[in-house]
Amino acid sequence: MTHSFNRLTTIAALDIGSSKVCCVIAKISRDKRINVVGYGYNASKGIKNGIVTDINQATLSVCNAVETAEQMANERIDRIIVNISGDKIKSIVKDATIAINKNRPVSEADITKVIEKGINKINVDEHELIHCLPTSYRLDMGDEIKDPRNIFGESLSVDILLGLVPEIQYRNLSTVIENAHLETAEKAFSAYASGLSCLVEDEKEIGATVIDIGGGSTEIIIGQGMNIRCSFSCQMGAVRLFQRIPIRDHGDLDAVEQIAADILTDKLLDYPVLSMPGSWRGTGGTFTTLAAMVKGIYWTDRTYMHGTVLTEADVARFERQLADMTLEQRKQLPGLQPNRADIVVHGICILRAIMRRMHIGQITVSEYGNLDGYFKRKYIMKKK
Repeated sequence: MTHSFNRLTTIAALDIGSSKVCCVIAKISRDKRINVVGYGYNASKGIKNGIVTDINQATLSVCNAVETAEQMANERIDRIIVNISGDKIKSIVKDATIAINKNRPVSEADITKVIEKGINKINVDEHELIHCLPTSYRLDMGDEIKDPRNIFGESLSVDILLGLVPEIQYRNLSTVIENAHLETAEKAFSAYASGLSCLVEDEKEIGATVIDIGGGSTEIIIGQGMNIRCSFSCQMGAVRLFQRIPIRDHGDLDAVEQIAADILTDKLLDYPVLSMPGSWRGTGGTFTTLAAMVKGIYWTDRTYMHGTVLTEADVARFERQLADMTLEQRKQLPGLQPNRADIVVHGICILRAIMRRMHIGQITVSEYGNLDGYFKRKYIMKKK
């Protein structure tokens, strides 16, 4: 039986990455609790760094993941939230300002009007618009405020964050989804969803920067409260660097780190006035592996990894230790998932390069990922 998303009973999300395709089906209770009832994943074929390279292979990867999740959940789905990832995505900020009646406070109609004005200024220019999110407001060109309603002023301004992906990339991905007999209910940047999943209540004021190290790319997301202020993707992932340069022992670490640092530095040139909040969070297999090793627990004990604080010294110690091990020795470590033994050091090199380049002393591990973020965006945030 297929449930409509509008009935708030069943929701499904699809994460199409460079190394794997994952589908998760969840039920949302009346008290807004998320209960995962089915999941499926398999190796990603026909997709590289978010770009479809083989329609048939990519369709088969999606179908296999969805079918496995459906069987576990005993549900059939035909609508799905789809992630968009890869280094071709970009985010930009547009602003708009309107005059308002100074004799009455800002109303919902004023907010709608200024947002619509901002949207009307958008020229996507051969891109698909994935996100169009108001991130902050100002009254009379003053400081940023979260919610201008019921406050007096003469002008109202808004900053709108746009998430864009090349139209051709999105068209090919849409073809894969359609060939799998699925309808795209919503679309979201993988980075955006990862950021939402990691942001917590106590960071509403200070904000947080989230790092998501994947197989093909690394996403960096700057957020405050439940808003994403900026997100970008770097062409460096654990699998991508593993395929590019081998690590035989710790003597090869500097070369891999330098590649990652150069890629990050080039990307930061696009954001000359970027301001980083003081709190840092990490999500993905690199972080959960390090958390398990720091705590000395098995990689399957995932609940105990959440909230683990990694220092730069921790990262450096395990980077060197793992680099000097053989593949078989790594596979015997209780904290390391065996199928990550070959790429784990490259992922840690990426993290070390980021920590050095961005002067990060410590980072907190989040067990939540982009699929959790999709669910939060669709059903938790919008109902508050």
